[in-house]
Amino acid sequence: MQLQPGVNTINKINKIPENINKKTPGLFIWKPARFLKKKTIAIYRKIVVYFFVLRFKPILKTRQFKCNRDAKTEVHTLTCHSHLPMYITSIKSLLRFCDEIAVVTHDDGSLSSTDIKLLEKHIKGVKVIGRRDADVMAAEHLKQFPNCSKYRDAVLISLQLFDFMLYSKTGKIIALDSDTLFLRKPKRLIEWILSDNKEIIHIYEKYPYRQMEFLSKFNYDQPANFCMGFGCYYRDIVDLKTVATVLDKVDNYDWWLAQNIFAVLIKGRSGEYPAHYFEKSEYQDFNTIKDGAVFRHYWFNVMFTRPSNGLWDIYLKDARKVICEISKS
Repeated sequence: MQLQPGVNTINKINKIPENINKKTPGLFIWKPARFLKKKTIAIYRKIVVYFFVLRFKPILKTRQFKCNRDAKTEVHTLTCHSHLPMYITSIKSLLRFCDEIAVVTHDDGSLSSTDIKLLEKHIKGVKVIGRRDADVMAAEHLKQFPNCSKYRDAVLISLQLFDFMLYSKTGKIIALDSDTLFLRKPKRLIEWILSDNKEIIHIYEKYPYRQMEFLSKFNYDQPANFCMGFGCYYRDIVDLKTVATVLDKVDNYDWWLAQNIFAVLIKGRSGEYPAHYFEKSEYQDFNTIKDGAVFRHYWFNVMFTRPSNGLWDIYLKDARKVICEISKS
C-alpha cells in the first residue's frame, strides 16, 4: 500500500467542503458536507494508520529485552493500542544500547489486557500504568488544583505533564514518544542516564507551535524550543502551583499546551536545573532530518496534517533497519 498517496487523499478530502463553501457560501449542503468530511477523514485515517503500523509487526518476532525496575532513571511513554508495535520498536531501539533504565508505559485508555501481556512479553520488568488507576491517583493528587484536574480531564496529552511526574519513583525522568527511534548508540543520553548531573536535556524542536508567543506571556524573551517527544528532566521541575498559575492565564486547552507549559517550567528552574539541547545534527526532529542521525522523532500525527516530504518513507526505512538489527542481536 502506498502510504504517501494516503496522506495526500486526506488533504484533498479536507479541502472539499472549503471549495464548496467558497463557490456557494449559502448552500444548505454546507453543514452536512463538513460533517461528512470529518467522518470520512476519520475512517480513512484509521485505514492508513492500520496499514502503516503493520510494517512494524516484525518487531513482535524479536526476542525479549530487559529493563531495570530499580534503575535511577525512568523512561515514561504515553501510548495507545494502535501504536503499540511502534512503541515496542522505539523502546527496544534504546534498550539494545542501555538497559539500566526503568520502563514505565502509560495507557491512554485503549490498551487491552492482551496489549499489556504483549508488552510484558517483550520488555521484562516493564511497569504498565492502567488509565483507570491513573485517573484515580491523579484525581487525588490534583484535587487542590481544580484547573489542573480540569485540564487533565480535557486533553489526553496532558497525562505526559502530570502522570509522568506522579508515577515517577526516582524523580529522574525521560519522556519518550512512541514515534521515535534510536538509530545509533546515544552516548550523550547514556551519559545523562548514568550521571547525577542536575541538568535538563531535550531534543531541539525547530518550530514549536506558538511556544515563543506563549513564553512571552510570562516575561521570557528567549525560545525554549522544547519538545515533549524526547526530553530528560527531574520531577521537581513540575511544580503544580506553577502549572495552576499558568493555566489561570490560558484561554483554551489546545494539544500543544502541555509542551508549552513545560517550556515555562524549564525557564523558571533554569538556575537550579540548567537546560541544554541534544546535538541537533544527531538528535533530530521531523523538520531537521539529515544523514548522521543518532535519534529521530518522526511526529507520526503531523504526517496527516501537513506535507510530509517523504517522512513516511524515511520512518519506514529506519524502522526496517532497526528491526533487522534487533532481530540479529
